[in-house]
Amino acid sequence: MGVAKGVFKFLLELKTTSDKVHGKVLQLGRQCTYVTPEQMKTFATQFNTSLPRNLSINLSFDPKLKEIGYVDDVTFFKGVGFDAVDSLDYSSYEGCSLVHDLNEPIPDEYYGKYDAIFDGGTLEHVFHFPNCLANIHKMLKPGGVIIHSSPSHNHVDHGFYMFSPTVFYDYYQANNYKILKSNIFEYPRTHERGQWTIYNYEPGVIDHLAYGGWGKKLLGIWFVAEKIPESTFEIIPQQSFYTRTWNQSSNDSHRFKALKSFIRKTPLLYRLARRVNQVLDIKSFIKKRPKVIAHY
Repeated sequence: MGVAKGVFKFLLELKTTSDKVHGKVLQLGRQCTYVTPEQMKTFATQFNTSLPRNLSINLSFDPKLKEIGYVDDVTFFKGVGFDAVDSLDYSSYEGCSLVHDLNEPIPDEYYGKYDAIFDGGTLEHVFHFPNCLANIHKMLKPGGVIIHSSPSHNHVDHGFYMFSPTVFYDYYQANNYKILKSNIFEYPRTHERGQWTIYNYEPGVIDHLAYGGWGKKLLGIWFVAEKIPESTFEIIPQQSFYTRTWNQSSNDSHRFKALKSFIRKTPLLYRLARRVNQVLDIKSFIKKRPKVIAHY
């Protein structure tokens, strides 16, 4: 796994707009980082904050990244404001703190242990996605946050899954989490260069881009939710696109339903209606992205 400068800026933004960047954080998978100590200082200044005074700078555990001068994962997360950093992985080959298969239930000893859990592109590699979500819920303290930085469009065979942002929004909303941040971002293929383009996301805002609307660009998800006393993990969500559709259908007037039935039974009108719908679908591909809110 790897986290670039965009993730550091997202975390700084979370730090300066909430009280959730503190305490003990668990990484799902030990992260390689693509940020130097000098960049960390510069980015902190851009967000009107600073690095901790007693921050110990250690370079990456990866020899190639260490040679470039990128910091290790502990420095990265402590630099943004966390006090202690753990990592969990299926294997110990990268020196993680905890070894566990997220497909399986987490042992009781880890319940309520973490102030934050960071998923920096791990859940797409774990087959039993619902078990992962249950484990995250159990490991979080009340008031703790789950942070997903996950791949979406154009990541074929990167993992088992490419996520749509609606999966996180719908799941955490259904399970009474407090949604703190919900963004999608376009980003370059290389971690070292290029700029991230950030958009706000909520269900429905990119419906018109669902079929081929993102083209060749890579798309990622940034999502942060807080576990509150009423939060659960067992509720299976319905996709919000369909709940909106069902609600709209139930609100259709009797007269409108009768009109649709008449059109379907009249061949000429039905062909005309289908043609109009096709034209509208074509136009949907040239609709603009949501409003850009930041560049990281």
